[in-house]
Amino acid sequence: RQYPKAAPAMTELTLGQRVSAVLATAGEVDDYHFTVPAAATYIMSTEGPTDTILTLLGPGDRGAMLTWDDDRGQGTNARIVRKLQPGEYWLTVRHKKPSATGSYSVGVKKRQ
Repeated sequence: RQYPKAAPAMTELTLGQRVSAVLATAGEVDDYHFTVPAAATYIMSTEGPTDTILTLLGPGDRGAMLTWDDDRGQGTNARIVRKLQPGEYWLTVRHKKPSATGSYSVGVKKRQ
């Protein structure tokens, strides 16, 4: 169950793949879930023309914020590099300006 019922469903991220999305309304926050199978350093990032803020939550607790980033990625994109333990994690993506909208892509990959 989700609240409110009209809220968009959470998107599952597959390690090594990117998902394209749009922040279509002012103040929108997009939610993503991914699972870390083994302890390693992971790179979480956004790409595209939108000035995004990325927040990492977990492990195993959607209410536990680990870190966030604004502009460590390319241009005005967000990028988090962090050693993660096995478990469930969540990312949220929002626009830096609460009244703005725009497109982006988001992904998680294991650092080589």
